[in-house]
Amino acid sequence: MRITDERRAGFTLLEALVALTILAGTTASLMMLIATNRRAQADADADLSVALHARTLLARIGRDLPLEIGTISGTFEDGRTWSILATPFGPEPATPNSTLLQVKVRLQRMVSKPSLIEVVTLKRTPR
Repeated sequence: MRITDERRAGFTLLEALVALTILAGTTASLMMLIATNRRAQADADADLSVALHARTLLARIGRDLPLEIGTISGTFEDGRTWSILATPFGPEPATPNSTLLQVKVRLQRMVSKPSLIEVVTLKRTPR
């Protein structure tokens, strides 16, 4: 016949509180990790969107946007502003008939930290 000690059955209050404290700390850490991951994902999505907008603008230059010396600017449907600055490239003085232009596309990135993104490329003017 086995006799059990009623005082030893189950957990003490201190053991239960320690377990709950560990559980709460682990849960809080996981929640912070998830929040950081979501912010990083939003920033990555914004960077991809800006890159696609810049690529679209570069493709439009010379087609429906004029390829000439000067500045063009506008706004996308989502409210982001953009500008294109075309300047002559090379050591020769600037002329209206320069064949190689340095094109700077500037886009405003609007997420957690608004910033200005700039893409620079060279474009040949049609002869």
